[in-house]
Amino acid sequence: FYAERDKPIPDMETRRAYDAEAYKLIQKFNADLIILAGYVWAVTEIVVDNYMVVNTHPADLSVVREDGFRPFAGADGVGNTLRDKSPVICSSAHLATSQVDGWPVLFTSPDIPIDYNGFADFAEMRKFYLLAVNEHSRLLTAKSLYDIAMCFFAVDGTGALHHKGQPAPLG
Repeated sequence: FYAERDKPIPDMETRRAYDAEAYKLIQKFNADLIILAGYVWAVTEIVVDNYMVVNTHPADLSVVREDGFRPFAGADGVGNTLRDKSPVICSSAHLATSQVDGWPVLFTSPDIPIDYNGFADFAEMRKFYLLAVNEHSRLLTAKSLYDIAMCFFAVDGTGALHHKGQPAPLG
């Protein structure tokens, strides 16, 4: 799609055009929900404003610094977690918005302890932990789909998300 238009992948106008084409295809199926499983690209407003979209991310999106910065959001969540020297890593399931890796967070997986020793280099360590959190992401995707189908999520009068009657983390 990008090559046909001679555009670089980060070009958001081309992403919007791509998503508009995808939106037309999705409409034919009367979908209620879209799951982004291993989809590493930003999804634009035409999709997230018209569908419930669940994304899994290979890092902890519930971590927010005092200044509001989310250090593990974005394309290299595993690398950012490792560069931050976090003692653990986990994956997150969240409702996708036009904000990349935005909220609300539905679930985070169990923590995986990080061992910073025993790897030849950063790339080897990053690959190892990416594989580990991707396994967790598969389970989170299934759990998210199940809990949504069972109506375990609700939105209150203020717009806050709840899971089984309790406020969702960063919901």
